[in-house]
Amino acid sequence: MSEVPYTSPFWQLFSTKYGPLIRAIQALGGQGSKVEALKHDFIQALTPYMHENLIKQDYLLTLALKA
Repeated sequence: MSEVPYTSPFWQLFSTKYGPLIRAIQALGGQGSKVEALKHDFIQALTPYMHENLIKQDYLLTLALKA
């Protein structure tokens, strides 16, 4: 599990380096109010993973065994 300070610029990082979010912003045509709404929704989507000013990231590892 890794923890990233929530105060780090998540929006700045993802909106410039993460392809799907970049394409979503481009699809909005750079309209400020719509991009701000997307930013708000993006931050709200992170809320369930926040704990004590950190974003917790976990993953599930599944292993299959041949019988």
